[in-house]
Amino acid sequence: MIVTQLVLSSTILFILLRTWQNYRQHKFSYPFFLLWSSLWLVILSAILHPSLLSQLAHRLGISRGVDLGIYLSIIFLFYLVYRLLLKIKHLETQITILARKQALKKPYHTTPSLK
Repeated sequence: MIVTQLVLSSTILFILLRTWQNYRQHKFSYPFFLLWSSLWLVILSAILHPSLLSQLAHRLGISRGVDLGIYLSIIFLFYLVYRLLLKIKHLETQITILARKQALKKPYHTTPSLK
């Protein structure tokens, strides 16, 4: 095992541990835990067995396994950004609805005019 593999796999194992701890502390749901744990385990297997990623890349017509990893990472990150933007838009809508309801409940206070 080369130094890079050791450092990267240690980092991934630490992230997996933190993911497990956060799940145990009920900071996120089981499907969320399962998704991220699976992702980290796939990344760990790609680090420990880079030839598997290269073989998959060649089958897909991509010259190097690293290129496939980068392509998949970019696609995944763009998807996450898309989901976050949808969530932000939904939250903005909810805040607007709540603010309107709150504004209709309170009587209007007028400030005295300055003369």
